[in-house]
Amino acid sequence: MKHTQLLIITLILITFSCKSQQINFLTTSDYDSILIDGVNWMDIAETYGDIDNIQAIYGNSIKYEERTEPSLVRYFYSDSFNLRFQSDSDLAIDYYFDGFRIKNNLSNITIIGKIITIGDDISKLGLVKINTDKDGIKGIIFALENDDSSIFIEFDQNNNKITGIQYISFD
Repeated sequence: MKHTQLLIITLILITFSCKSQQINFLTTSDYDSILIDGVNWMDIAETYGDIDNIQAIYGNSIKYEERTEPSLVRYFYSDSFNLRFQSDSDLAIDYYFDGFRIKNNLSNITIIGKIITIGDDISKLGLVKINTDKDGIKGIIFALENDDSSIFIEFDQNNNKITGIQYISFD
């Protein structure tokens, strides 16, 4: 995910969070059972951005990029999703999972037992709280209570189709 995209997503989440606090809080069990393309995201997080461990999960076809500015970041990406790991250390150690983005309907996320992807109707999620920011952008935020990280699902308010799925860690 590019820094500009991360900044835009962060601003959207802050706008949603400050305006209405319409967050769908997850239980620890629900949070820990989130899947990205059928892979538990806790297993992804526990790779700590290690290239060999990520490739063990997704195969050698996953692409990899490392950046050092403004901090140490490892991006893993395919045609359908991105994963991001960051290190707060100046050394290339201690990476933590701090973001993902599903780019199209070739990937999906399982959250609260529901499998969703880009293009699905938000009704697949059942009864959820919906946020509307000052610019009219609608989205659904899932998070653990007292956690700054969240999953943001954006949708088109004209047809209720999901247009974006991403996770951002503010740790």
